[in-house]
Amino acid sequence: MTTRLLFLLIILSSATSALSAEYRAGFAAVDITPHPGDKLGLVGGGTGAVESIGDPLYIHTAVLTDGNHKVALVSVDLLVLRETDFGAIEQQLQQRGFNHVMVAATHTHGGYLADAQLDEVRREIIDSVETAGDHLQPVSIGATQIAIDEAYNRRIIRDNKVEMLWTNPDRIPNRDVDSSLGIIQLRDKDEQPFLTIFNYSAHPVVTMDLERPVVSADYPGFLRRSFEEQVGGHTMFFMGAGGDINPYHADTKPFKAAHTQARRLGQVLADGAVRATREMNGFRDEGHFRFDTISFRNPDAEVGLLLLTPGISLAGFPGEYFDALGRQLKRASPVESTFFVGMSNGDLRYVPTAADAALGGYGAEKPSFQVESTTGETHVREAVEGLKALAVPPASE
Repeated sequence: MTTRLLFLLIILSSATSALSAEYRAGFAAVDITPHPGDKLGLVGGGTGAVESIGDPLYIHTAVLTDGNHKVALVSVDLLVLRETDFGAIEQQLQQRGFNHVMVAATHTHGGYLADAQLDEVRREIIDSVETAGDHLQPVSIGATQIAIDEAYNRRIIRDNKVEMLWTNPDRIPNRDVDSSLGIIQLRDKDEQPFLTIFNYSAHPVVTMDLERPVVSADYPGFLRRSFEEQVGGHTMFFMGAGGDINPYHADTKPFKAAHTQARRLGQVLADGAVRATREMNGFRDEGHFRFDTISFRNPDAEVGLLLLTPGISLAGFPGEYFDALGRQLKRASPVESTFFVGMSNGDLRYVPTAADAALGGYGAEKPSFQVESTTGETHVREAVEGLKALAVPPASE
């Protein structure tokens, strides 16, 4: 390296450090609830007119800046977005100056919209990002977690064979799962909650109906609402590595009973979050975001990495990854609070571990499983290496 080039790098590094500013964030919410009679897709196949609307569906958007970079985090109460939606939204926001974009479906099975409705959702996501970006305010950022036993692994393995336990109200023991409710909280200049982001690894399938078009944000909606009522501020939800994880009361029938169980689960999680956030400390109000996007081929996919602070990272994965993969990421990550965000910026459908793929069963055999058996471990391994690189602070910090 020449002396002149080294000097320029030092100047650029110093300039970046000097431009560092306080964290700022904005938030927006858009109601996307269908109307009675609207045609929706059925989880079990086909379409039907809306019969039951239990609670509203939303787009929740956060825009964050560190003075140098802009980040968009979007959570949508849908089963899934189309691949074309993910790609178009990311591209449009990057063209508008966003350095990192994470768009994720909560994967509620009460949010399966038709294509025409998804076209509108795509436009509303862009509008919500613009709205959030127009209302930035100073924030500090912290994270915590609390273990809450409200989910189980639905794949029972006996004698190297897989049995599916679709619902488990009796809480029959199975393999250990990641029961942690991850929490990122942004507080305003008065140290009051501005935005709280939740991350839990369980399929939102309490209100699921394979044959009837029902509308519900499922337990994530009740978690958000209950926490806001108790604590205040705004809320968002991201599903974790819940590919093989169900809430104990999954697939409750009839819909009225399912709605009651989803409300109960949301309340339990919210109560735990209230307890956990009361003990939070170590908030940071300035620094540099660090981010990276790792691209893969065969199949085409991307994993997005974001360090909000040196101790808080989000890793976005495009599909329903099995629980063991999420735990692998958290164990190996160099970042103290690492959040696995599933259904983010793409949809590979189910991504099992290689061991689960060898056993087969739902989620680990065709047609629900369409990737290579090593895809999950490969993605997690590359994500960990990416986090290790991001976790090394530049000399200017």
